Amino acid sequence: FSATFVQDYSTFWIGVLSDKVEVAKRSVDNPAQSTGISTTRAPKTSTVPAYIPEIEVKAAATDDPIYSGCGSTKSCFGAPDQCLDTKSCTAVTTVQVEGDRYTFEVKGRGAGYAAVALSDDSKMGDDSVMECARDSAQNRPANVYLSYNTDKTNARSSSQRGISFINSSYVNGEVYCRFTRDVVTNISGKIYDLEKNKYYLLLAVGSSLRAAGVSFHDVIYEASSDGYILSEIVTFASVSKLLLRLHGAFMIAAWIGAASVGILLARYFKQTWVGKPFCGKDQWFAWHRLLMLLVWSLTIAAFVLIFVELKSWSSEDNPHAILGTVTTLLAFFQPIGALFRPHPGSRRRPIFNWLHWLLGNMAHILAIVTIFFAIELSKAQLPEWTTWILVVYVAFHVAMHFVLSVVGCASERTTSSRVNSFPMSDRTSSRSPLSDTDRRTDAPLSCFRKLLLALYLVVIIVLTVVLILIVVLAPIEETWEKFRGT
Repeated sequence: FSATFVQDYSTFWIGVLSDKVEVAKRSVDNPAQSTGISTTRAPKTSTVPAYIPEIEVKAAATDDPIYSGCGSTKSCFGAPDQCLDTKSCTAVTTVQVEGDRYTFEVKGRGAGYAAVALSDDSKMGDDSVMECARDSAQNRPANVYLSYNTDKTNARSSSQRGISFINSSYVNGEVYCRFTRDVVTNISGKIYDLEKNKYYLLLAVGSSLRAAGVSFHDVIYEASSDGYILSEIVTFASVSKLLLRLHGAFMIAAWIGAASVGILLARYFKQTWVGKPFCGKDQWFAWHRLLMLLVWSLTIAAFVLIFVELKSWSSEDNPHAILGTVTTLLAFFQPIGALFRPHPGSRRRPIFNWLHWLLGNMAHILAIVTIFFAIELSKAQLPEWTTWILVVYVAFHVAMHFVLSVVGCASERTTSSRVNSFPMSDRTSSRSPLSDTDRRTDAPLSCFRKLLLALYLVVIIVLTVVLILIVVLAPIEETWEKFRGT
């Protein structure tokens, strides 16, 4: 059963489902069960009554009424993108126009507040915000307020004229408000005319509130791709996140994929594939240089893309942006420094080797930490379990370094020269003070190292592809449900 409970005019709950109800037919052998009358009957002859199946009636889930009429009698905008089709939005707002009466609804899941803003573009800044915020002090489940975005900050308006509360609810972690707004309002000296001007909609949900207004939208945030006059009946689409997704995909490909393999080759494979150069260079060095140039290119491209997308510094209270900038700077200067490496045998060569090793590893470690923090970004829309995929990557990467270090120590026991312990006085096996015999042959256990490298490549490629798919198809849970539905 689906029920509506009313406490007073402004406090009510709708669509409350009961437990599942089972309805079964009573036995045909005893009419008294169905009539409630006690009777005495003569014994019947021994016959087997016809089988009458039990009938189970399941309470059908009712549609949330906020979605009713979307695209036909009212305009709707939901987040994440395309959630209106499945009626499963984390946040949703509607606008219905009747004459000069503009009626808004806004709803958010897992929220301390849900808010919709009228904006001249798809970016935050100079926006009129209508908040649906939990407010027990007003003896209501939630109340409606006008506020204003200045750049990335929000402040509640001193005057609340122009907006009228109708009703609100807070059920199962979902906050809901219904209210009207005047056709023309003056917010912080700016005139908003709903009848004449086009507006983008910005939709946000946050888990907590400030005393002076809403806090950061840490649950979800979405902006419409186009602006419309609100008297038109439309279904708003979300602004494209292509650049944002490419930024994440490029960074994962660079630091989870290319950098991990490039570092491993430089660390453990200097005396492997000896006598089989690639483009005139030792194979480890040729592949290391190629992979690190790929890391450099992808990182710079990703860094440019995110600034083109945001057009400003990130407003989220998260160290991701700072760590990402530091990582990009280290990655930018690393190959430039490599161009000025001293000649082998020079007194400065060990200093260069130590600096090159230190900066490269610092950049890689910072990049992985930055990716961990990216999971917490509301714009990324990544599931929390993505953290465990990164944990698997880190554990596997460290384990392979440990195993290859042990293999390197075992290899050194069979030769008089250090082969795999990364001597800082020499960069490559072709430049290291090995004997003529050592220069012409692979180090001991090379076949085993190649096998470990093949295993490492397979696992790293799989993890990289999985992470890229999660980023590009985010939110991945909704995408997966849509795929299963088709």
